[in-house]
Amino acid sequence: MKKIAKILGALIVFYLLLGFFLVPFIAKKLIISNLDKTLVTTTKIDKIYFNPLSFELNIKNFALIYEEDTIFSLKNLYIDIATLKSLEERHLRVRDITLDEAYINIVDNNAEINFAHLLKENEKSLETKETEKKSENSFDFFVYKISLKNSKIDYSKVVDDEKFNINLKDLNYTIYDFGTYKNYLSSNNLEAIINQNSKLSIKAGIKLNPLNIDGQIKIDDLKINDLLAFDKKLFNFKINDESNINLILNYNVNLEDNLKLKLFSKLFEINNTKVIKDDDEILYLNKFAVEDTNIDLDLKNIDINLIKFDDLTTNMILNKDGSNFSNLINSKKEENQENLEEEKNENDKSWDFKISNLNIENLNYNLVDNVTKSSLKIDSLNLNTKDIDFINSSFDFKNLDFDILNLNFTNENIIFHTKSNSTTDKFETDISNIKANISPKDKLYKFDLDAIVDRYGVLNSKNLLNIHDFKEFSDIKLILKNINIGNFSTYSSKYLGRKLDGGRLDLNLDYDIKNSNLKAKNELIIKNIEFTDSVVSENAIVLPLDLAVVLLEDLSKTIDINLPVSGNISDPQFSLAKIIWKSFLNLMTKVATAPFSVVASMFNFSEDEIKSVHFTKNENEITPVQKETLDKIAMILNSKKELGINFSASFNEKEEKEEHSILRALNIKEYLIKEKGVDERQILIDNQSVKTKSNIDLNIKLLK
Repeated sequence: MKKIAKILGALIVFYLLLGFFLVPFIAKKLIISNLDKTLVTTTKIDKIYFNPLSFELNIKNFALIYEEDTIFSLKNLYIDIATLKSLEERHLRVRDITLDEAYINIVDNNAEINFAHLLKENEKSLETKETEKKSENSFDFFVYKISLKNSKIDYSKVVDDEKFNINLKDLNYTIYDFGTYKNYLSSNNLEAIINQNSKLSIKAGIKLNPLNIDGQIKIDDLKINDLLAFDKKLFNFKINDESNINLILNYNVNLEDNLKLKLFSKLFEINNTKVIKDDDEILYLNKFAVEDTNIDLDLKNIDINLIKFDDLTTNMILNKDGSNFSNLINSKKEENQENLEEEKNENDKSWDFKISNLNIENLNYNLVDNVTKSSLKIDSLNLNTKDIDFINSSFDFKNLDFDILNLNFTNENIIFHTKSNSTTDKFETDISNIKANISPKDKLYKFDLDAIVDRYGVLNSKNLLNIHDFKEFSDIKLILKNINIGNFSTYSSKYLGRKLDGGRLDLNLDYDIKNSNLKAKNELIIKNIEFTDSVVSENAIVLPLDLAVVLLEDLSKTIDINLPVSGNISDPQFSLAKIIWKSFLNLMTKVATAPFSVVASMFNFSEDEIKSVHFTKNENEITPVQKETLDKIAMILNSKKELGINFSASFNEKEEKEEHSILRALNIKEYLIKEKGVDERQILIDNQSVKTKSNIDLNIKLLK
């Protein structure tokens, strides 16, 4: 027994010496030799420790060096093998694998990654064969815990001799219950810092057979500049250093039948972003958020609960070369690149999008158009809409509400030519407190709009539209009240040759379109309008504007004009603006050629009652017959002091003496002045007499 005990003791000592000293020595030689033989790198290991009793292994200061750069290293590799459990259940079981202070250095030099070329050429064919053998002789394994502690990954990308760096530091990764044995669900937890302050967190549950992964990626304060720096020549703009991204993304990967990937983004957020181009800030965004997004790649479906813009300001400038928002990204053109078009499968399903809520708060938009010399400014636009659908390339939504604190539009493109120089007048109007609502109604869309125009004017519009084909059905109603006409002086100067100086406009438009047939009402109520200086314009049409104002104004200095319009808007010859303009010109022509008709209608007279004073043969006294006409004339002249009447003494030289004509004219003048209180300057008698009739015809004249 003593001899057996000595032999056993000697074997144990030999086993311990072999395990503690010889195994580490041989393992170090073999690992370095095999890696150097297989890889293009140089392998370094300080020490290897092995405990033959507990089957624990430690490899100290392991490194792979390529061209004097360390591409992979770790301070310590610890492996704890559960030997008895492995033998008992016939699988490889490991209690713990810990990699302490691992370092990975990835270099991407013009799409050539250093890790892709680590194998020596004579080893590449062997790798494929070894992989096939391993797949044939697969062996179940189970690792209770895998830990990556205090590690770091450096990624460098070289593009056109420019170097971009991003790194993961303070990297800690823990995996529990990983392996093919009994296909346990393994839990994974990764925490790291991206560059300086950005936090990365990845959590996942993984099954290997078949592969099924449920996980979440969370990124806090990822600096956008860290991403844009990877190719500086690609971008024609700069981003401020504070701009960042926050992300919470849940995902599922399933390989049971074929690859199925589902994504659910709890939050995607861009914060505090300034876009700067040519040293000018063209965009500021306080926050852009996309919340609760389901993405199903298999069904090609994206369902978004909320898209939100908070405090967005854009400053757009248009020049002859385009917008300052164009060419923000340089397109890369490679020489000898073939343009290949993918053949589309007719059965390919288009992507469907659904946005449950779109929310825009405090959008500010500034546009300066240097081509047309105009500008547009929108302050504090707030917009909310629900259930926006993009299905089979069609667009639909259920409700849209928005309000605007202020809208300012400026146009400086109206140029007038005077005798001495050229001048540019400006059209400007302010629209504020804009409130609008768009909502569906019986397969159409109801669009309501309310606003304040130029501080004291009011805009109200109620419309029912077929947004897909407005010619099929549109019911448009627009009411403007108390609008300052002086703002339109630019256009009156160009088209009428006169400037406007004051006055208020009420406008009532009612447009009904059915199957391209238009019936429209254009009602204008103009109060206290005043024309001032004449302006020389090659586009102006000479019209009796002053006479028209006097004739059309009622006792309260109000002009009421109704211009009905009808026609088929599908007719290529149809032009609404031309029809309205023609109607206006017809009205002005009527003022010039038939002023009695215009003024009579305002006083509920007929034209025939006032355009002539009737006398019988040899009659010259003012009798009740003449008084009926003259009383109406007096009513007109007393209410419109800017008007006068002029007439000629008339007689029939074949039947009467000329003295009758003179007495008739003087008696008319005397009656109007003395009996009816008409101002003497409003009565104008021509020097020449009419010798063909007894009646005296009257003409309306605008007094200077």
